[in-house]
Amino acid sequence: TFQDKNILCSFVGNLTANHITPNVRNVMYSELSNNPKFKMINSGGWTPNVNKTLQQIFIETTINSKFALAPRGYGRSSFRFFECFQLGTIPIYLWNDEEWLPFKDFIDYNKLCISIHISKINELENMLLSITETQYNEMFSYYNEIKHLFQLQGMSEHIVNNF
Repeated sequence: TFQDKNILCSFVGNLTANHITPNVRNVMYSELSNNPKFKMINSGGWTPNVNKTLQQIFIETTINSKFALAPRGYGRSSFRFFECFQLGTIPIYLWNDEEWLPFKDFIDYNKLCISIHISKINELENMLLSITETQYNEMFSYYNEIKHLFQLQGMSEHIVNNF
């Protein structure tokens, strides 16, 4: 529950910037890594053979976090966005050029998660601290209403029925 999570916000992942993700992760890390309310772990990169210890650190850290950073990856979205929900944590989607979230015409992301442009990263702590336990729980309730859209059958049905 909200009270049991002892980390306000976390990130376990790769910080490598490239021509596709120019500085989103580096800016995130440099702005938040010295703040004790944020647990930031540079994994040094993921490979197809994920180190078991690193995998366990990612899972335990995310489960114990109220929020987890899900910065855009090589593409504009982030696998971590969906992993966070599966681990019982609200994701914070960080983007730099275009907010790339699916089904925006059906999903109210303001009720579901935090989506923030990297240029506003210095406002994040205050945003998170202002979210009450009730608001936090409402985010999970809304997720439970729409999570079928993030699963193969629900997504396929949505596409067939609406497009």
